[in-house]
Amino acid sequence: MLLIAFSTLARPPQSGCPDGQGFNAFANGDFGSGTDNILSVDPMSAPGYNYSTNPPPDDGFYTITNNTTSWGSFASNWIDIGDNSPDPNGYMMVVNASFSPGIFFRQSVDVCEGTTYQFSADIINLLEPAGPQEILPNVDFLVNGAVLYSTGNIPQNGLWQNVGFTYTALPGQTDVTLELRNNAPGGQGNDLALDNIAFITCGPLAELSIDATPCAGLPFDLSVNLVGGDYVNPYFQWQISENGINWTDIPGANTSVLEQTLMESSYFRVFVADGNVNIDQINCRVGSNSILISIRNTVANETVTLCTGDEIVIDDSTIVNPGLYIFTLTATNGCDSFLTLTVEGGSPTTISIDDTICIGALYLGESYTTSTVIIDTLVGMNGCDSIHITNLFVDNTDLILPADVTIEQGDTYTIIPSASGQVIQWNWTPDTFLSCNDCQIVEVNPITSTRYLLSTLSPANCTDSASILIAVELNKNVFIPNAFSPNNDGINELFQIYAEDGVFEISIFAIYDRWGGKVFEFNNVRAQSNDNPGWNGTVNGQRANEGVYAYFIEVLLLDGTREQYEGDVVLIR
Repeated sequence: MLLIAFSTLARPPQSGCPDGQGFNAFANGDFGSGTDNILSVDPMSAPGYNYSTNPPPDDGFYTITNNTTSWGSFASNWIDIGDNSPDPNGYMMVVNASFSPGIFFRQSVDVCEGTTYQFSADIINLLEPAGPQEILPNVDFLVNGAVLYSTGNIPQNGLWQNVGFTYTALPGQTDVTLELRNNAPGGQGNDLALDNIAFITCGPLAELSIDATPCAGLPFDLSVNLVGGDYVNPYFQWQISENGINWTDIPGANTSVLEQTLMESSYFRVFVADGNVNIDQINCRVGSNSILISIRNTVANETVTLCTGDEIVIDDSTIVNPGLYIFTLTATNGCDSFLTLTVEGGSPTTISIDDTICIGALYLGESYTTSTVIIDTLVGMNGCDSIHITNLFVDNTDLILPADVTIEQGDTYTIIPSASGQVIQWNWTPDTFLSCNDCQIVEVNPITSTRYLLSTLSPANCTDSASILIAVELNKNVFIPNAFSPNNDGINELFQIYAEDGVFEISIFAIYDRWGGKVFEFNNVRAQSNDNPGWNGTVNGQRANEGVYAYFIEVLLLDGTREQYEGDVVLIR
């Protein structure tokens, strides 16, 4: 079994670039970063292998992961690692190699002839150092199919090793194919992690320097010193930036010394290649550090206001009239300052504005309940005062609702509000038993007592609110006769309950004889319906005897409450 992992945090190997370093051609080799243990998308990085999202991968499969710690008993004899970078969520490529040795990584990159590159990686043997000694990993580095470097056996010591070599592109070469090959067979051992694959341009170390902080508007030289490297014909390209992020080539700046004249501070850096044909190729050059050139500001343009009767003193000069004045001010640091001063005549000015607030709101720290005019005197430059007039309008909707009212249940009441100011939005709550919840005038017919709140909004976004209580009286009168005469004369034939509109239902209607026997009953009948049968004075189809009978009645009111009634009724023939 062979486990391999990839990432691109590049660090030079012992045999790598001794001086300056440029671009890493493996720009997509770090596989990003994420909190998920397994990357869900196959990056297509391992030729001949299938991608697995269920770790650990089987033979001939690979996966992208940020840590092997949680992979269970399959990896119990491995050290627990993430990728070899400071990022705890950095991804790496883990490959369970086939049993036969072969290529497990391949990528083609552009190169420039005569340019030296560092091809390197970090490798670690994943077997526990204290475990049994098994097959040791052994990896070849290939360029265009030729083995140019071998790692030899990677020791089982739990330590990362940085391995690699330098390669110089041949005459006429514009691209190369880079490969990593597993030399050891699969089986017991041969488990490794590979991280920080790099193919980096090698060259001299480019160091920027400047003698002193330049003055604005005066020329200065910025130079680069090359340390080490093997460039025969160094060629330069200087760049400038306002923020150190976005860079622009300086046309014609192709030598080791840059002459510039600046009016404001800027960033500089330089790229170096071996020959002018390589300078524009990102894989063929090395870069310097960036440097911020801070400019001493020596040119100033100022405009001031001179009030009548005032004066301005600069050095030995006194200004009493408006006009354009130019001064040369000698500085101790060697950068003389040039001041262009525009003096304008000033006089008191009056500024008038209109403003609106809601009643009771603070305006300049004061609370206002009525509209008013605020006059302030503002001290201007050099004592030129100005009059600031504010026409302050206080928005007061003054919403008024009728007094609380009492209605009988089932009745409708019309609420007519009034407002002294303009209202653009009406809002009633709650919105139950309302004819409209965003109208000024509404009709309400609640079944229970309800307090309605009206909120308003003015054009100045001022709000006001008021409420009205609609008290509902429930007419729950119940009339129960004390006698009836079921003798077929058409008068008072039934013993019935008579209820007002506030009674919703007759829940229980029961008649008992003097011995407590139930002689008649019905349940759950709407009080106002024709289904209210009453008792016709019969028991099981036979005429009941005259006499006194007891009743028990329970009714359900519209407000959800129940009332019970007990008493006697006399049956008369």
